[in-house]
Amino acid sequence: MSKVERSGSPDPKVAPQAPFAGRVSACPLAHRAEPLTPGTARMHRIPRELADVWVAQSTVVRANFASAEHALLGNAATGNELLKELRFNDGTSLAFGEVVALAGDFVGSVDELRQVMATEQGQAELRWTRWFAFGQKEPEPKLPPEIKRRILERYGRMAADNSNHFNQNGAALSAYARGHTEALQKAFKAGKTGDDALFASAVTDEAYSQHFLSDTFAAGHIRAPVAEIRETYRRELPDSVGQALRYVIRRVIQHLAERGDVPWYWPHSLIERKAIETIQRAAGTLVDAATLGDLIVFSWHDADGRGLDVVSPVDPSGASIPGGFHWRAAGDGQLTVGSTAWRMTLAAMKASRAELDAARALGAAHPERGATAWGAAKPYIPSPDTARNQVFAWRWGAMNDNMVDAVNKTLREVLVPQLRRYPPDPPVMRLDRFGNPDPKGAVVLHVGEAFEALVREMEVDGLAMVERAVAKSATGRA
Repeated sequence: MSKVERSGSPDPKVAPQAPFAGRVSACPLAHRAEPLTPGTARMHRIPRELADVWVAQSTVVRANFASAEHALLGNAATGNELLKELRFNDGTSLAFGEVVALAGDFVGSVDELRQVMATEQGQAELRWTRWFAFGQKEPEPKLPPEIKRRILERYGRMAADNSNHFNQNGAALSAYARGHTEALQKAFKAGKTGDDALFASAVTDEAYSQHFLSDTFAAGHIRAPVAEIRETYRRELPDSVGQALRYVIRRVIQHLAERGDVPWYWPHSLIERKAIETIQRAAGTLVDAATLGDLIVFSWHDADGRGLDVVSPVDPSGASIPGGFHWRAAGDGQLTVGSTAWRMTLAAMKASRAELDAARALGAAHPERGATAWGAAKPYIPSPDTARNQVFAWRWGAMNDNMVDAVNKTLREVLVPQLRRYPPDPPVMRLDRFGNPDPKGAVVLHVGEAFEALVREMEVDGLAMVERAVAKSATGRA
């Protein structure tokens, strides 16, 4: 239900993947009312060089990057409703579920979505974005590589600032409430004035807002204090990513030097500086925006995503349960059609959409009244069942074993396999004595071997490797 999940595994020679890149089951066009396959994608940052790879190899975009669960839920909740306001020039429309899925991940606001649909160029970009997001099987829409790259880089920037997709302190709920309230007001006025176009606009607002409503049901989004974690790490370990980057480069240089690849007249400090400059040029401001807190957020998100015990005031039928309805929330990429998690989320989304029809009817029958307040979806929204879930102490220097285990799992089971899917190419570099590429050069660097040695270190040592990089214990224990 967000940007961070797993599914299929493309051939690494065909489709190189980035760290934290996720996978998504392919699904057909939602606007054709065909069934979608659950699954989502994850990506915290998209370095420019990686975006170039994705743009160049269309096989990559067919298998990655979408919140198909959002689309599946949105279409199921509305019977594959098509949005009359959002029509392409060929007469086809975006589906309700498609807007639920794209909202907040690929499009920054509902007004931006309208602006995109208002121009031929914008529609072309949206067609490609939709094709990319849902892993569609039909031919890729034509779009210049530089535009694709811009879309992907923007996706990465939005993913780096997605705190309102998480419900700690009611962030996701507030984002939903703002959009839903606007939709209700438009729906009431549409009923009062008989303005069908205004009601169509209300439905668009509703679809956009329901991305955040559905996020409140995703197990990994319910309790992690994302904004607090990121801000704390930004304040207390501001150079953590720079430290990690320098550590990685030093270890690679050390391995190359130990096997005799690095000429004696090449100062290690100069090599390190040039390597860092190259990486920073490739990743741009995305690396500058990262902190070690992103790793902690990701690890907590995935740990809870494997299943979280929660409680809601009502059950899937809407019946109030004394003491609350206890159930198990599913994480991104884990949602099963027909499960309790599915039924609870679907019930909330149906109730929310039904409020629009009720507001329109109220406006028509009683135009002297004002729009009613929202609330139909709220009883379904879960809270953590604090007595049944593990506790995470996430501050660096005071981590508990649960958090350590979660981070180790992320490093070893997510990052290590992803790194191995795109090793250095070529694995052996030949340079002249000045460091310039030269197929006959005397300097031979076995960078592939050094890269694998670094990956093995992460695989074996996990969090201990990160502790060495930042020169500080994660737990505070010796």
